[in-house]
Amino acid sequence: MKEISLQKRLRSAWVIGLILLGSAACFASDLSSLYEKVGLSVPNSRVPAPDFELEDLKGEKISLKSLRGKIVFLNFWATWCKPCVDEMADIERLHKRFKDNDFVVLTINFGEDNEKVQGFVKRHKLSFTVLLDKSKEVSSRYRTFALPTTYLVDREGYLLAGAVGGLNWKSPELPELVESLLNSSENMSGG
Repeated sequence: MKEISLQKRLRSAWVIGLILLGSAACFASDLSSLYEKVGLSVPNSRVPAPDFELEDLKGEKISLKSLRGKIVFLNFWATWCKPCVDEMADIERLHKRFKDNDFVVLTINFGEDNEKVQGFVKRHKLSFTVLLDKSKEVSSRYRTFALPTTYLVDREGYLLAGAVGGLNWKSPELPELVESLLNSSENMSGG
């Protein structure tokens, strides 16, 4: 009972966070239905996703802006966060399924050191990009108050949707949502 209450509070806080951040693109009702089925909240106006530049596990710098033209799945997590750990295999499957389709999975580790995160990635056989937010500055810009927190960012760098807390990324609607976003974004951007 306590967990449900916490989950409701986190979802309410997510809505408040979106109001603070502004809001993101509102898509057609069929996409809204898919977002809802997957467990993502969709705001009602467009707001740019805060840009950032962080190092990956190899020390290479990656910025959100450099990924324009792609749909970005942005997940904030930590190795000590059980719901984060529980999501990782599903996020890996999502990455493998769509990595050749202008869909990028970026995970941002919340304040841990490279060695600890590299060990985790190796143990769990993860192949998506992991960025290190050692100072927690990027997490702060995204108003990450609980882990995991996930956002979808469109090809133009605008927030599409998000969720606070662990989600079931095995949802049968998730691949349909990603495919719809890829097709909608291609049409919107002329590509």
